[in-house]
Amino acid sequence: MSSAFSSSSEEPRSSEGSSQASKPKSGKQPRSVSIRPDVDINTLLISFYAQMAPDKVADIPRVLDHFMTRDKHAGVLLATLEDKYKVKFGPDGSFKPASAS
Repeated sequence: MSSAFSSSSEEPRSSEGSSQASKPKSGKQPRSVSIRPDVDINTLLISFYAQMAPDKVADIPRVLDHFMTRDKHAGVLLATLEDKYKVKFGPDGSFKPASAS
C-alpha cells in the first residue's frame, strides 16, 4: 500500500452544517471506491497520509469518525481522497497517481 506520489494538499475538513464532500447538491448518491473487505481502512489511511500529508496522520481518527458516522462506509472517504489528491485506489488499498485524461 504505497506510492511514490506526493502532494502537500490537506485531507477533507469536517463540514459542520455542510456535507458537500460526500453528498452532491444534485441529489445523486456520492461516488464510492470499492476495496476488498480484508483491507483495513485504518492501516490504509496511515500509509496514505504518511506519504501524501504526513501532518494529517494524527487526524485519522477524526476523519474516520466523520466519514464512517455520516456515510456508513469508507468508500466515499476514499473517493473524496482520490478527487482531492488526484490518486486512484486499487481494490487492495494501494494507490497511485490518477491518469491524466
